[in-house]
Amino acid sequence: MPVAKPDREYGHWRLQITGDWSECEQMVKGFSGAKYKKFSTYDDARRFSGNLEVFYQVMLVEGTEDTTGTCKLNAYSENIVPCAVCLGKVSGSYRTKKAVITAVKQAKEAGLTSITIATDSKFAQHCATEWGPVWEKNGWKLYDGKPVKLREPVERLLRLIRESGVNVSWQYEIITKHTTPFTDQKPGTSGLRKPTKTFQQRYYTENFIQATLNAALKNSILGTAPVRLVVGGDGRYFLRECLQQIILPMCAANGVSEVLVGQGGILSTPAASCIIRTYKLHGGILLTASHNPGGPEADFGIKYNCENGGPSPEKVTNAIYEESKSLSEFRTLTNPLDFDLDKIGASEFMLSNKKSFRVNVISSVSDYASYISSLFDFGAIRGLLSGSSGHAPFKLKISGLSGVTGPYIKELLCEKLGMPEECAVKAVPLEDFGGGHPDPNLTYAADLVQAVVDDPSVSLAAAFDGDGDRNMIIGRNGFFVSPCDSLAVIADNVDAIKYFRESGISGCARSMPTSRALDRVCEARKIPCFEVPTGWKFFGNLMDANMCSLCGEESFGTGSNHIREKDGMWALFAWLSILASRQQAGKPADVEAILREYWVKYGRYFFTRYDYENCESAQGDAIISKLKELLKQGVKGRVFNTSTGRQFTGDFIDDFSYVDPVDHSETKNQGIRVMFTDGTRFVYRLSGTGSSGATLRMYIDTFEPDPSKHAIHSQVYLKSHIELALQLCGVKEITGRAAPTVIT
Repeated sequence: MPVAKPDREYGHWRLQITGDWSECEQMVKGFSGAKYKKFSTYDDARRFSGNLEVFYQVMLVEGTEDTTGTCKLNAYSENIVPCAVCLGKVSGSYRTKKAVITAVKQAKEAGLTSITIATDSKFAQHCATEWGPVWEKNGWKLYDGKPVKLREPVERLLRLIRESGVNVSWQYEIITKHTTPFTDQKPGTSGLRKPTKTFQQRYYTENFIQATLNAALKNSILGTAPVRLVVGGDGRYFLRECLQQIILPMCAANGVSEVLVGQGGILSTPAASCIIRTYKLHGGILLTASHNPGGPEADFGIKYNCENGGPSPEKVTNAIYEESKSLSEFRTLTNPLDFDLDKIGASEFMLSNKKSFRVNVISSVSDYASYISSLFDFGAIRGLLSGSSGHAPFKLKISGLSGVTGPYIKELLCEKLGMPEECAVKAVPLEDFGGGHPDPNLTYAADLVQAVVDDPSVSLAAAFDGDGDRNMIIGRNGFFVSPCDSLAVIADNVDAIKYFRESGISGCARSMPTSRALDRVCEARKIPCFEVPTGWKFFGNLMDANMCSLCGEESFGTGSNHIREKDGMWALFAWLSILASRQQAGKPADVEAILREYWVKYGRYFFTRYDYENCESAQGDAIISKLKELLKQGVKGRVFNTSTGRQFTGDFIDDFSYVDPVDHSETKNQGIRVMFTDGTRFVYRLSGTGSSGATLRMYIDTFEPDPSKHAIHSQVYLKSHIELALQLCGVKEITGRAAPTVIT
């Protein structure tokens, strides 16, 4: 192809095969960088050139103030290898839009079905792809109500493109932008979470995405196989802008071949993990801050999931952080890609490096819903819900907390299982989660619990967090199921779950702060049981090594090795499977009955968690310093008194560290544990999922074998334990807070 100097005239390039070599030389004379080739026959030239009907391109050249100033005209699809190129100027002095109109007309006259337009004018491209459709929708008015001055040529262009039958695409130029590092981009327990306004800082998000692509995909991009990712999130504020204007252009510019995108940008974290594994993708970029609130004054988050579908392990997150500290540039495109995020379908884009980039908007729900329905006996669950064999219908109330799970609830429960629409509440994803906190616990989902208390006909209620990986289970009359007990009950009833009946169970695992209820079940059933640090990423290695089939966390996360993320919907269907199995066996299909029988069988671990959210960082440091002083002193044999008269004798204190049994990597400083001779345990740690400040989490659990005490409310039973735990860490004195933000 020739490279011409910028000119105020606008022209189009036409691929032409000529039979006269001297004529060919004359055509390209004076054009630096022209490419041409000699052939023996006309047919050879045609074959070498490729399918002109598909790959015909138009090149527009300009040098006005509307351009980027980089008129590089050597960026053609590698499928086009012309013998000679003839430059034919469009007659008259045309602006870019008129040149495009002429190009489309000539393409139509030539019977072409597809053209790619390459221009360094952002203005022309925006008129055709972004601004024009918006102006048209708004009655050709600007945002201030004034008429669009360029209505005539833009309207004519849009009409011509629609009526021509010619598929018009635009070539996108890859550019490099200089930047400076940010010092606060170290991913936490599950990705980078910050206030939304932090991500909206100039180049803040671009830097983190570039660091992620550099650290996670560098070797894959340098390889020969196409790199494919999935991108989506929980629907929170800034998601669409981040996805369309930052992430997709950067993926294209950095060598990713294809990105699957959830329709509307919506994709639950479990669904993303499912899609990565189903389509054997290299990984995924998830836009979520999970259970944190959303909105311009709230939080945003980004995390990278690896090719196994799970969160990045520490070696990857550490590499991302190291990249972020030395970043000096990032790669992107001059313009956002022109596609409809709300319409399912694939779009192909030509890039200035002669490669193509594909965006495939897929159903947010269908792959995941199909997979989940294969893991459970939906026939048995349908019988439970509808009221078979003379049983009353089993009424559900399921809340998406205005997060991502609404469409999944409707598809799986309403469409596939025939439940009425009213069983799904807060089932429309909202950018700010309806002003609520999308965290399924007794504080932030109190309205759901109260609704169950007020309606005795509700047999089971559940709530899911913003991105759909956490769950809360509530029985009749508001009976709360502790996440620790939920995990243990599922482990004790694996035979009722189709997935485990077919695949077996190789082992179980829990996060360290989770109560030891699971350990007793595993010991009785002779199932290996592992204790890992907080963070679902620590379960991944165990699952990949076939050492763990079921795992969970006290923070309302439960899941299995069907994917590599915790999965709120999966936990709900596990419970429905257990209830259906009990009904078929003639036992009460009742959540509270299941728990009481379980406690009689194994004893009860009373458990509570106190969260002190958004403390000042200095306060968090002071609390940890006080605990480390206790660690230095030791607790062995020390007697601690409480105002109730109950005494606790210390056994040991440590700062939990974990050695992965698969790769033998060591993770240190994962929470301070204080153990007492009666088996009572206190755990203290600063959360890794907050977006700012410090959040102290304090966990207390103790074992009670006496069935006559199992019905006592946990806060009553643990009163003395809570008093001592607060005393040891000094949180009241240091923060001045009389009560925690959340009690679980």
